[in-house]
Amino acid sequence: MEEIHGSEAPPIFGARELWWPSVSEFEKGAARNPRAFHELVGRPGKGFVMLARAEPAK
Repeated sequence: MEEIHGSEAPPIFGARELWWPSVSEFEKGAARNPRAFHELVGRPGKGFVMLARAEPAK
């Protein structure tokens, strides 16, 4: 990795992808266990959360 990032630490160490078939299913899943969802996305450190939408807008 040093040949790519030099002596600096890479900006991203790993990625976790979670998938739901629609935004409404994501909302239902997060609402079913908000504590678990917030624990997952609220972990300390350098992290990013992105919700990407692949379905057509209604």
